[in-house]
Amino acid sequence: MTVHRRRQIGLIGLTIGVFVVWFTWNSFVRDKTLWIENKAEAALANSMTSLAPQLSRIKIVDNNAGETFYAPNTYRLAAAWQVYGEMLKVLNQDVSVPPVKVTLVNVRNEYSDSQTSIVGQATVEFPLWAGIEKQIVIHSTIQVPHYQSAN
Repeated sequence: MTVHRRRQIGLIGLTIGVFVVWFTWNSFVRDKTLWIENKAEAALANSMTSLAPQLSRIKIVDNNAGETFYAPNTYRLAAAWQVYGEMLKVLNQDVSVPPVKVTLVNVRNEYSDSQTSIVGQATVEFPLWAGIEKQIVIHSTIQVPHYQSAN
């Protein structure tokens, strides 16, 4: 085998090796990101669901029907802090979830004719491998009924 032929085979092997490593890394990152995203979205939804009945309520007047109903007051900073704390508690109780950093938790209401939606958003940072970290933004929405009383 000539030196030129060995060099060609070496370059082809190197190219295939680089592709295999690249494909494996991207598969690993995608799988771990989807897994963390699903866990964090579930934790956010669970925390909003458990806290929605406990939050103070604000009076909403439906302009179309003229009816008055009450919705959880998510516009207070304390509501976001409560959701943040509950979300961390849920994530920490799941032993399969690695240590994650949760920041920028936002909670807001969206109103419709029959229900109120609580929309939550959070930024989650988690370790991938050997000090490499990834940051994702998650969203979750839950439906709560229109409450008839302020309590």
